[in-house]
This record gives sequence, C-alpha cells and structure tokens, in this order.
Amino acid sequence: AVTENVTVSQPGLAQGTLFDDEQVSPSVEKATIESVPHEYLVLETPKELEEFVVKAMKRVEICFDTETTSINPLDSELVAISFS
Repeated sequence: AVTENVTVSQPGLAQGTLFDDEQVSPSVEKATIESVPHEYLVLETPKELEEFVVKAMKRVEICFDTETTSINPLDSELVAISFS
C-alpha cells in the first residue's frame, strides 16, 4: 500500500511550539487504482453505445475527457472519449 505521512497536532492545543515533541505522524493510505472500485468498458458496437447512453442519462452528472492526436484543434483527430 502507498502511504503518506501527515502531521496531526494534539487536540485542544491552541498553539504549538517550534520544537513541539507531542506531534505524531500517522500514515494515511493513498487511493490507488487497486484500492478504488472501477469498471472499464470498451464500446465497440452501436448496441453497446446505446446501452451506455441509457445508463448515462440516468445519472445526475457525468464527466468526459477526449483523447486526440494533437493539442492543435485544427489538426487533431479524435482517438477516444472517456466518461466517469
């Protein structure tokens, strides 16, 4: 698991000191691709696309990202669209 040190002050202290020995640094697990539930779908047929659109329309909000062959909008070609 990937961890990150986080400094946590003692509860109730209004102000720490320059050399406060009472602080602790517990490890907090970071979210990774292995620890976050996810599902990838590759839509290859019109029927799969239709089923996806029906599910997406039931959501309150969705996010999408496009992948292109260039950052120049006049020269780029669409390669993929991802939704979450």
